[in-house]
Amino acid sequence: MSENGQRTVSRPKRSIFLPLAMIAAALLGSLASDIYQESRRYAVLVDRSAQLDTSMEDSRKVRRQFDVLVSGLGQLSRSGNRNASVILVRLERAGVTLKPSDSE
Repeated sequence: MSENGQRTVSRPKRSIFLPLAMIAAALLGSLASDIYQESRRYAVLVDRSAQLDTSMEDSRKVRRQFDVLVSGLGQLSRSGNRNASVILVRLERAGVTLKPSDSE
């Protein structure tokens, strides 16, 4: 009962369409997910940028007010007020940047 010849088994032809369609669907889903996530990140960045702009404007206002205060201290110091001179010296020691005309 042994057969010396090879037995040929015919296999049904399989279509490559289904695996390719599944791969394409997975890639499309991944791409859609990435686009959605990036659009959410962009929205968060826009919101944070708006908050930063508000904070920067507030800091500019505080700096302008501080410059006016230091300018007044400089005028008092030049007119002979010893306390104003002491405050200016301490500000310079603390590393506060003063305008050259204010500290003279």
